[in-house]
Amino acid sequence: MSTPAAFHQIQRDIFSPAYPIIARKILADINPKMRERNPDWDRIREQRLGTEGQVRFAQVMAQTTIPDYRIERKDAGLWITFQK
Repeated sequence: MSTPAAFHQIQRDIFSPAYPIIARKILADINPKMRERNPDWDRIREQRLGTEGQVRFAQVMAQTTIPDYRIERKDAGLWITFQK
């Protein structure tokens, strides 16, 4: 399943008027475990959740037919919100 298709599936499966929130939040207790598995973890996480990730998700969402969505970077991570 392509990334745009995944967002369409999420939109189809939610109940109106729910607002799905897709959050990529890495909890503090997970980071040490991930660093043990992969020394590049911090760089990879920043790619996914940082400016690069925000730009990538904007490109993906532009490929969908979801008309009204927001992509926001907050202290808690990268958030994509939209309505059914």
